Amino acid sequence: MNYYYSILFKKVSTLCFCIIIIAISYNSFYYNFLGNPGIYFYKKDIKSISYGNYYNNDAKYHNNTNIYNVDNDDPYENTNIDGEGFVYNFKDLNISKNQIVFFKYIGRIDTSKIDLNPIIKCKGLDEKFYYIVRKPVHKNQKIEMEIRSDYKLDFEPPIKKLSTKNVPRVLVSMEPQPNRACEFDKECFEFFNFKVSFESESDVRMGFDTQSSSAFGSYNRLSIQQITDIQNQFRKEYQTQKLNNKLEYHQKLSFPLANWFCSSCNPHSNRNEYVQELMKYIAIDSFGKCLNNMPTSDYLKRGSGDPFERKKQFITRYRFTIVFENSICKDYVSEKVLDALVSGSVPIFMAHPSTLKYLPYKSFIFVGDFESVEELANYLKYLDQNQEEYNKYHAWRTNQTAIEQWKGVNNYPNKPGFRFHQVQCPLLRHYQRWKIDAIPLKKLKYVPLKEVCLPSDYFKIKKL
Repeated sequence: MNYYYSILFKKVSTLCFCIIIIAISYNSFYYNFLGNPGIYFYKKDIKSISYGNYYNNDAKYHNNTNIYNVDNDDPYENTNIDGEGFVYNFKDLNISKNQIVFFKYIGRIDTSKIDLNPIIKCKGLDEKFYYIVRKPVHKNQKIEMEIRSDYKLDFEPPIKKLSTKNVPRVLVSMEPQPNRACEFDKECFEFFNFKVSFESESDVRMGFDTQSSSAFGSYNRLSIQQITDIQNQFRKEYQTQKLNNKLEYHQKLSFPLANWFCSSCNPHSNRNEYVQELMKYIAIDSFGKCLNNMPTSDYLKRGSGDPFERKKQFITRYRFTIVFENSICKDYVSEKVLDALVSGSVPIFMAHPSTLKYLPYKSFIFVGDFESVEELANYLKYLDQNQEEYNKYHAWRTNQTAIEQWKGVNNYPNKPGFRFHQVQCPLLRHYQRWKIDAIPLKKLKYVPLKEVCLPSDYFKIKKL
């Protein structure tokens, strides 16, 4: 009998152990492959930072079918819809008064005096079209919403007693966080109800580039082979210039692996010092005002065409493009990293770690992965000498899963571009949601700048 119970106990124990292993394996599989849409994105452990909760976003109003939408962007509110846009024959239209919505704009977003066409047609929550006007079009027209831009250089502080009563007040923050005047002044910020910005916690959110020049539509204009051919041709041109003694001083010792375009030389980060140190180890062609060592290329001087497009074509020849943001703040990404991705030059990226999920998997080199500038420089040299390893930073271009995830995490093509007129229709629908009591008229919650931005010396230049 004891022998029988002993055998039974062993079988039950083995069965329980197997069940536990299966459960652990399933949870791991679900998290990594099903439940975690970020598996193709950057997963390196970083210093934990707490930001608090800016806003009380109510998920029940979201109908999100995009499994990669990790920021929980509203797929209906934060989008532009067919039929929306500027209206050029407003007076000829038969529009009732209740279709006209008067938004008062204050600061640099107030273009009513210079705009030839300050009226925007938008689809409302009820599927009817409404018309946003920036100045009254009929007598005694009431202000529906007060919208103010937040920029240090020209911010107009609100005077509470003069502010329109009983209407939502919106703060528009298109600049990186340190360049804002109101947001990090507690009394000022909490005077507003809603926020428009690129940040994930915004009530209405805009993208990082414009829809007309979106990287999501042009990332594949060059094949990996074409990128390789252009870069090899540049190396041949370098050798010819070397033979003819036409190189710049810093290029004489080694081929320039990277380029840098920067003319804002007083950033809220240590990017200038970082690049200056990197120049000790590799040749870098610097075309901007900061650490300049290159004359402006004749190609970039041409007066015709789009200068931004010419720049993207120009930097393709370089293995790497230095993209160091001027502020190391949550969710802040400029268009420069997208330009590098489109051009085919691998970005060397300095930004807040929260931004890494917005880029395709293994499409960039993050300075936070290296303990010193010298370590980064050695890795760049290694990649330059190993084409197969270098090409791995272009593999995402033909990886459909990585591309779909990149688009999904950026809520493409739903999210408005980085132009204020593109967020006005989403802002109208946000206003309408408040009107029907779908969202509360809350007070923005102040969070100190130090909890949103990293210290300027966060990325170490020399190993500790």
